[in-house]
Amino acid sequence: DNVSVYPNPVTPDHTGDIKITGLAMKSRVKITTSSGALVSEGISSGGTYTWNGRDLDGRRVASGIYMVLVAKEDGSKGIVAKIGVVR
Repeated sequence: DNVSVYPNPVTPDHTGDIKITGLAMKSRVKITTSSGALVSEGISSGGTYTWNGRDLDGRRVASGIYMVLVAKEDGSKGIVAKIGVVR
């Protein structure tokens, strides 16, 4: 469980992607708001998931804490990490 999220926190001047590393191959990744609304989802590639900091409609997400929910390819329980976003 050497999962890393960087940058974290995401600062207002950050314009690149947010990387989540240390995942199992082909893990299912969901990023949600702290209240549970889905923001992004996909499959990790090479143990890494890249998020552009935008929601499902392509808008930059607001300041807040976002949860990273991960399940392995076989559906077994994965991990949870947090991303802080400051706009």
